[in-house]
Amino acid sequence: MRFQLASFRRSCFGACRAGLSRAIRATSGTGATCATCATSGSRNTFATLGTTFSLLFLTACSTPLPGWHDAAQARVPLVHGWADGQQVAYITTDASDQKVAQELGVHYAPRLADALPPADAARTPGRSSSVARVFAITNFKQGNILSALPLPSGSGNGNPEYTPLWQMIQVSWQAGHTPRLLRSQEEVLDAEEKQEVALVYTRIVINCPVLYSPEGLALSQTAPAAQ
Repeated sequence: MRFQLASFRRSCFGACRAGLSRAIRATSGTGATCATCATSGSRNTFATLGTTFSLLFLTACSTPLPGWHDAAQARVPLVHGWADGQQVAYITTDASDQKVAQELGVHYAPRLADALPPADAARTPGRSSSVARVFAITNFKQGNILSALPLPSGSGNGNPEYTPLWQMIQVSWQAGHTPRLLRSQEEVLDAEEKQEVALVYTRIVINCPVLYSPEGLALSQTAPAAQ
């Protein structure tokens, strides 16, 4: 399965007036072209989850965007993690902490932290919030663990717990316990209850939209034409 990301629809200069739509959708892997001028797209593919994913920007026939020397492609790493016992794929675009933003190569966006509830209420069960939890293991190599997924992906999502904003919770294996793969929030909290791991609730928020999960499937969305 491959993900395809195309630019917002716009008219080409001269005789070519074909519009390109911006979409994230599953494709069969065949080459995408502009129907009128046969402009081929550029791909950045890599393997994850046992499948190949592709991030693609279709090239418009018009002049490249000002300040963007290679308007034909842009690369956004597709990250794999865990949620509800299954591998998932997401992208990271912003972080409220500058050091984390530098490490991830994303935008530094300090105002994301404003989405967090007051510190004394951050761990209150059942409290409504615009952020969910992402668990980052500090001393064992594995993907991050997300606490909620869009089910299904796209505009039909029926899971009100899903949000692309995540409060980073650091998880550290305690001395005397053998680290193992943790694949869900429940497994993390169970390990904490058994004092196998220690949790640190940070005030860091990251923006990580989920693009794929085996249960929710792939995000498929087409943006409307630009006015």
